Amino acid sequence: MGIRGDDVTREQLAALGISGRVQRGRGRVTVLTGPVTDSAVAQWRQVLTTVPGLELIHILPVL
Repeated sequence: MGIRGDDVTREQLAALGISGRVQRGRGRVTVLTGPVTDSAVAQWRQVLTTVPGLELIHILPVL
């Protein structure tokens, strides 16, 4: 998952229900997660729209 907003912390993401390995660079945060359900992804999309300064860029499924 790529999120625009380089200043977001791992703790803030965890409070939003998003956990995984966090990597930063070029004004965005990439979160590498384990397997997640479609409903979890939908919930993440919804919650990220409520946080000023954060924007979900993409979710890349890996099979």
